[in-house]
Order: sequence, then structure tokens, then C-alpha cells
Amino acid sequence: MSDFKECEILEKDIILLIKRKPITITEISKKTKRAKSTISEAVKRLANQEIVTKTHNYKNDARNTKIVLNLERIKIEKTHTFYLIYFILSFIPFLISLIISLIFKKYFLVIGCSAGIFPSLVYILYQAYIKEDKTVVYKNPKIENKKKNKEQ
Repeated sequence: MSDFKECEILEKDIILLIKRKPITITEISKKTKRAKSTISEAVKRLANQEIVTKTHNYKNDARNTKIVLNLERIKIEKTHTFYLIYFILSFIPFLISLIISLIFKKYFLVIGCSAGIFPSLVYILYQAYIKEDKTVVYKNPKIENKKKNKEQ
């Protein structure tokens, strides 16, 4: 069973920047408009949770540290598009029943199908309106043993 939790704002910004391509801490601080020390501490916490890792390219520049994302420990969802897919999937049977009822001139078929499909369509539209087009990032952090940390 996975224990995914929603990320904080700073962690979410860092993960979304790193997802596109591996970048340095300085580039992250410029794009998020935060202090480099704040970004460094957040990346250190994410590295302890094994969500990100630091890599070095020793051939070009050993001082240049790139931050790489561990894709197994995160999930990224766009809520608005998620609900629109379900809206389209539930609206297609309604259109099919509308066409069939117009062909056979049996209008009770449309009334019956709309009674079954209409409440779910309204609920999906309501959820899409509330959630807007947000990008939600979930993380599954590796839990550290506190006894091990106290010994060191």
C-alpha cells in the first residue's frame, strides 16, 4: 500500500521544475524567486526522503551539482483534465441514447438515460469547477529511523 501525501508549496515548485529537466540549486532559486539557502534546505529534506538525488558531472565541472527526480516516489496530477476525461466518458453514452431515441422516436429512452447520467455529469462539472486547473503533486517519502539518527 502506498502512502502518498500532498506536497507543500515549495516542494511542489521544486519537483515541477526538476521534472522537466535536471537543474542546479541556483537555477531553482532563480526560477522560484526564493533564497538559495531555503532551496538548499528543501532539497536536502527531499534528498533524505529519497525523492530527489544530487548528481555530479565530473568530466565537465565537478562543482556543478544537478538535482534529479526519483519518479517512483512522486505522482503528478492535473485535476481539471482528470475530471474532464470522466465527463467525456459519461457524456458519450448520453449522446448515443439521444441519437437512438431520435431515430426510433422513443423519447422515454432519453428521459431514462438522462435520469441515470445527468446527476453524475453535474457532480463532475461541480468538482471540475471547484478544483480548477491545479497541478497536484503527491510524494511517497522514505521514512527514516529516528533511533539510527540519534546514534550518529
